Amino acid sequence: MRIIRTEKQKDNFAKYLYDISKIIIAVMVIGPIAKPGRVWIVQDMPKTRSGKIMRRVLGAIATGQDTGDVTTLANPQIVEEIKKLY
Repeated sequence: MRIIRTEKQKDNFAKYLYDISKIIIAVMVIGPIAKPGRVWIVQDMPKTRSGKIMRRVLGAIATGQDTGDVTTLANPQIVEEIKKLY
């Protein structure tokens, strides 16, 4: 699973292209095993108040498990947005 964050105020097309190009380069260098199955574009990522991305939450969404306690996130509403996309 690969999720790309877009700018909050406005979609920054150059940043989007840069992120996509990183995926393409990884596939070319590492091989097809590095190719993500899907790419989602979201407004933000689930982060703690200190700014760390909560990989546990993303992993739970990807495997269909319960995300657990998300009250410590700085932006808990983004979890529901990502679930709707997945």
